[in-house]
Amino acid sequence: MNKQPIPPYRQVIQLAEQQGEAFAEVVSESFDDLENLGEFVDTLFYMYSITDDEQFAVLLGMMYEIMGSQMPEEIDCHIVMVQRPSIIYSCFLSSFLTGILNRVGGDLPCPAM
Repeated sequence: MNKQPIPPYRQVIQLAEQQGEAFAEVVSESFDDLENLGEFVDTLFYMYSITDDEQFAVLLGMMYEIMGSQMPEEIDCHIVMVQRPSIIYSCFLSSFLTGILNRVGGDLPCPAM
């Protein structure tokens, strides 16, 4: 069976999902209690809600800096080349939040409730 190459946008989405999961691991290990972790997650989602596409790369870079890392070049390069970086960020955040919830066992308070 011949394997079809993955279209570039799908590669970027897969990368964003992988990085979101990896970032969740780093973040969950960096906080001692659920309250501080919850505040960090709330801040990320608030910043996402007020961020334009043009500001996305800066915000994502700051997220990595806060955790003492650098944004992977693959993501940084694709953000510059893709017209709608908010799609990448949405995938990243979705994977990040799923990773956080899996690590804390679903005990993170939900502000919407």
